[in-house]
Amino acid sequence: MLSTTPSSINLQDSFLVLENKRFHYIWLRHHCLCSQCCDPWSGQKIYDISACTDLPKPLSATLKGENLIIDWQEDPPHQSVFPISWLLKHAYDPEPNPNFEPEYILWDTDWLRAHPPQQHDFSNCNRETWMNQLYVLGFTLIKNVPHEALESFLTLIGPIREYARDGKFSILKSVRPSSEYACSDLGSLSNELIPHNDIVSCDASPIVGALYCVENTTSGGESILIDGFKMAEDLRREEPEHFSALTEILVDYWHYFDCGSYLMRSKKPLIQLNRQDEVVSIYYSYKNMNINLPFDQIQRFYEALSVFMGYVRSQKYQYNFRIQAGDCLLFNNSRMLHGRKSFDPSTGFRYLETAAVEWDYLRSLLNLKYLQHPAIEALSILNTHRSGVQYSY
Repeated sequence: MLSTTPSSINLQDSFLVLENKRFHYIWLRHHCLCSQCCDPWSGQKIYDISACTDLPKPLSATLKGENLIIDWQEDPPHQSVFPISWLLKHAYDPEPNPNFEPEYILWDTDWLRAHPPQQHDFSNCNRETWMNQLYVLGFTLIKNVPHEALESFLTLIGPIREYARDGKFSILKSVRPSSEYACSDLGSLSNELIPHNDIVSCDASPIVGALYCVENTTSGGESILIDGFKMAEDLRREEPEHFSALTEILVDYWHYFDCGSYLMRSKKPLIQLNRQDEVVSIYYSYKNMNINLPFDQIQRFYEALSVFMGYVRSQKYQYNFRIQAGDCLLFNNSRMLHGRKSFDPSTGFRYLETAAVEWDYLRSLLNLKYLQHPAIEALSILNTHRSGVQYSY
């Protein structure tokens, strides 16, 4: 006979009600947290829900302390124990809970003046603080990073992506005003660098971009950051026709690595939306554009591009600062446009190094913080990793 606690649990034909939230039996059975159904090392599901010939039914459902205990009508018998706090955290009635990742703050120049971004010192900065700022604002600046510690610092986020250059793979790319690198990228010259996104010519996953300043004694060359998501949302509201054009028309981006004999090429919309019509990526690099469109799209595209470039040039969106030796700027490359003003190479020396880490590694670190799941918190492999981690600061 079915047993329950009527005052707390209401059992229906296909679901139960707990604290005014409905949970289907099949969902509960699929999400059983026991070691037979969920691997304690990886947190991955073992139980095959398709093995059920009939929809799961509870034999009993009771509350014991802070847990909901369900005995299932199965042969052999099976019991699931769910922390009530976990169930309410993962309730999907009437809709799933909001994403547990922190929300983006879209900013312009006025917002940053009112909320000056925190700068962090390498020797005493809190990793959780600067990673959250990187996610929420799209950038963070770490000061006084020793050059010899740069690689180990970046790997706090994840493995450093390698790129082909000069016919071989290298971790860091030098950017200095010299003929050695001028052949591959305008960023190696002293001219103004229009704010842009990196690697738009590659069909690659989103990255955390890193700009590390080894030396900067030149006159000029102030760095520029723009929140591309904020700019795109303003464009959507103020110039909807041009916004639509930039989300629909595919731009041909090229990057020729003449030292390594590579021609990177990719077709992307300048503004990418997801299925919820949200802006999820900006692909803009004026220096890499090769406009190869049908005749009837050319006029529409250039009109929209001209308007977009006006936004890029507007002081309303530009955050200007001078990057100093030992500074490491980290940014969400799919969101932030970065560039700099021109500088005078006769006044000193400017030497930057760049690197990239997959954005998913940053998100995964935040997931561990915000996801409350007994099967994750108790992972043997997670605990092993935690006990073995040694931070460099």
